[in-house]
Amino acid sequence: MPGSRSRQLREKLQNALRRERLAEALRHYEALQKAEPREARWPHRKGDLLKRLGRPNEAVEAYEQAIDLYGEQGFVARAAAMAKVVMAIAPDRDDVLSRVNPDAARKLHRSTRSSIVTADFEPESEGMEITHTKKRISTDALPLIDNPMSVDDARRYSRPPGARRPTLDLDISDLELQDRPPLDDEGFDQRPTPEHLAQLPSMPLFAEVPQEVLSRIVGESRLLILEPGER
Repeated sequence: MPGSRSRQLREKLQNALRRERLAEALRHYEALQKAEPREARWPHRKGDLLKRLGRPNEAVEAYEQAIDLYGEQGFVARAAAMAKVVMAIAPDRDDVLSRVNPDAARKLHRSTRSSIVTADFEPESEGMEITHTKKRISTDALPLIDNPMSVDDARRYSRPPGARRPTLDLDISDLELQDRPPLDDEGFDQRPTPEHLAQLPSMPLFAEVPQEVLSRIVGESRLLILEPGER
């Protein structure tokens, strides 16, 4: 069975890596690629091993396969990281930036969002009514202009003269209020912490970014490789 064969290959791979039998580990990565052709981590890790073995050209080929697979599955940030690894090996290979394609992530994100937005609510009884609450909120996004005092390697923005914080009147139903985070004992809502948000998939972050803009973001970004447990 395919599943049992993949499991056996993983066990052999781990054993080879523990014993530093790198040539054998490389063969197992190649076998796993054939057994699980949609799994992006195999060409990714194969590229890492090839780079370690001093075979940069082959490593780049493996990383390019990983870029395509990560992108096809909506993992834009991982695809971008792979592109930066390629450019660290071959600085003239800026063409890999065009392979970081957000189309799959965009489709997945929009289909998920659409299923949430279009979900129908059926009242428990015919006489049940949905009440609404008026609430005024202030938006966090303000109109900004370039600050001429910016230094050469940074861009700063400032609020235009006379700019006011815009407000919106929202008609919030009781049903939407029920979906809000519950309040704790002190009356504060239990919204997700930054630590929790950092663990969420990054797909929505890049899903709606145009291809050209995304390529520029990735090209001007800096890749940080952290060891397990580092932040």
